Amino acid sequence: MSMSDDSFKTIIPYDASSNLLSTSLIFEQNIDALWLFLKDFNNTIKIMDFFENLKFIKGNNTWSEGNIFWFNWIGLTHLEGKCICAKSNSNKKMIIWKAKGDIGINFYKTICLYRITKDNKTLVKSIISRTEEKNELIDFSGSRNYYLNTEFNILENTSKFLNNMKKDIISYESCIININYLKVWEFIIDLKKLCDIAPKIGSQIEYSGEKLKVGSFLKYYIKSMEKTVFYKIVGVEMPKKGKIWIHKLEAIGVNSKNIPIYIENKITFLDENKTQLSLLHKFSYDTDKKFLEYFSINKKEIMKKYIEYLEGTK
Repeated sequence: MSMSDDSFKTIIPYDASSNLLSTSLIFEQNIDALWLFLKDFNNTIKIMDFFENLKFIKGNNTWSEGNIFWFNWIGLTHLEGKCICAKSNSNKKMIIWKAKGDIGINFYKTICLYRITKDNKTLVKSIISRTEEKNELIDFSGSRNYYLNTEFNILENTSKFLNNMKKDIISYESCIININYLKVWEFIIDLKKLCDIAPKIGSQIEYSGEKLKVGSFLKYYIKSMEKTVFYKIVGVEMPKKGKIWIHKLEAIGVNSKNIPIYIENKITFLDENKTQLSLLHKFSYDTDKKFLEYFSINKKEIMKKYIEYLEGTK
């Protein structure tokens, strides 16, 4: 394990004297897999019950330099985070966020990952540092242990979550539809239309918010399961110059067994009158195998219906 790397020192926006606190923990996961998880602050939001409601102000992730996001630290403050550095090599990885609260709290949060070569584990270090020499609104003298314990608990809970996490089950199907991508997109984002063509999906569809707005909700009833399910739109990617558009949904507030916990509808523009449609459904690891077989058969039949319908609208 290498604990020093001069190439990282030049990009740190503070010196050691500005450090307010630091803590560390050894993780069972290898550095590469762990890096993918830890640099996405949305994962921390989901694990810690005192964080909530992450929203993006600039960009669509928390690890690209310059991206800005916002979340709520319940009972303390709203925090705006900006990724100011994300560097990686085979033995060390580091990300730095600059945080700004609405009560004058400002600090840097640095996460460093170090490869432990003998057993493929990873040392993770979390550092909180000042953004300026002195800030009268940040007085850690009386509450340093609280914040230190908070940082350690974040690491510890993340480690427990990863150790207990079982792999989700992915169902993926794609097809080519001989029609313009805009028509396919307008169709695939409208659950009411999808259910009209394939009633097995569900009925009684209701939207709360716009179909293309992140944070909007929808609910519908699945007759075969006698269950009402709720989903939240968690991502919409429509790059002006890109050839791939994606609509992402995540299940909320319902027993997730035998329903997709995550849905990703993707279209790929092939040419003016040819579009690839890809449907990805993610299920919890404990989903019933017979149900998955049933779902897979139905999914293939439903996609055939989509093709017939869309190509028939030309």
